[in-house]
Amino acid sequence: MLLASIPTDPVTLLLALFALFGLPLIVFGLVLFYAGYVRYDADRSLEELQTELEDSADSGQSAETAVIDERDRDRDRDRDRDRATGTERRQADDATGADDDR
Repeated sequence: MLLASIPTDPVTLLLALFALFGLPLIVFGLVLFYAGYVRYDADRSLEELQTELEDSADSGQSAETAVIDERDRDRDRDRDRDRATGTERRQADDATGADDDR
């Protein structure tokens, strides 16, 4: 009875074997690949944080002060970049607006 459930057509047999073994291996491989990337990214982030903490300890700052200073520098950099982008947009709009008036 069990032997009767095995398909005799070679294409059907290959598709059944692929569905039984191939698809789970592909899904399992993708999950492991993603998990490996997440772990790599986490390790890299932890090393970066440890480096920042060591630098702050060398400069005499507390870890909390170093993190706050870093956050302030990032916020200021983002604000300056946004202002520069806004200025460039206004200049471009003014230039195209001047062409439209003619």
